[in-house]
Amino acid sequence: MLIVACPCALALAEPFASGSMMRAFGKHGFFLKNSAVINQLQKITHIVFDKTGTLTHQDQIQVNWHGDDLSFDEKLAIASIAKNAQHPLAKPLLGFLSITKANATHATQFTEASGEGVSAIIQNEKYRLGKASFLKLEERAETTSVYVEKNNKVLGYFSFYQKAREEAGKLAATLKKEYNISLLSGDNEAEKKRFEKIFGSNADLHFNQSPHQKLEHLQQLQKQNAKVLMIGDGLNDAGALQQSDVGISLCEKNVNFFPASDALLMADSFAHFDKFLALSKQNKKVTYQAFSIVNGIWVKGDFELVKKMAKQSNVAHVFYNAPIKS
Repeated sequence: MLIVACPCALALAEPFASGSMMRAFGKHGFFLKNSAVINQLQKITHIVFDKTGTLTHQDQIQVNWHGDDLSFDEKLAIASIAKNAQHPLAKPLLGFLSITKANATHATQFTEASGEGVSAIIQNEKYRLGKASFLKLEERAETTSVYVEKNNKVLGYFSFYQKAREEAGKLAATLKKEYNISLLSGDNEAEKKRFEKIFGSNADLHFNQSPHQKLEHLQQLQKQNAKVLMIGDGLNDAGALQQSDVGISLCEKNVNFFPASDALLMADSFAHFDKFLALSKQNKKVTYQAFSIVNGIWVKGDFELVKKMAKQSNVAHVFYNAPIKS
């Protein structure tokens, strides 16, 4: 017996389903690098959140200075160093200092330990900015902080109170029904009680985590056969995002893919993240339905049947009427 089959139906069905889902996601602020990410999303069992700029608003951070009065030259030096830094707290620090003359080129011998601190020379003065552990100090702050050292003398520290996203608690409660969730933060444990209220008292919360420790934590989860999704700021969490099975960068305004990211989620769509995950699980089902529709056209030539199948399937509902933002 000789069987001759045409693969056209299957070849058309999968790109149609995945491509349409990617367009629907993009319309609602969730951008995927490619269709393979949809299949990976369906397999996720564990979701890991970064804190700063992910569970907190990037543009609603209250900054205060605790220490010796800073001279204009010291403020200028700190601001110039901050202009070189990749950490998300650099931007609110610059806003607090309000030094228009700050210039990144003023800083020489600039080095950055990702998630820990920075050092540079400004007019022959050596500055170091970072966590208490970076400067080998005992933590004095009761919230997220950046300490300042000039010529081996500690001048004080900046404190950062970060407003949590209003939707974070509801989203965490919804996701916990289907996934294991964790929080990995480079900040100190002063924030622990506040985020226990969001995630629950028995939540898996880890503080004082360096980028390398975040990476190791994800590797450990994967050794336990977990399929891990990491959502972070895209730069400071690059290693962990790349290690995860799906890495998602949260972005406030500008849409820029980071090398380590598989997807980008706009901040104003963060509240609907659970809906994106739920819809991704329907992709395989929709592919089969699309296959049936295309097969009906090519094999049976029955367009009335095709219309009826399309109307009864989830294809139109998922791609054109998906209630992502309700």
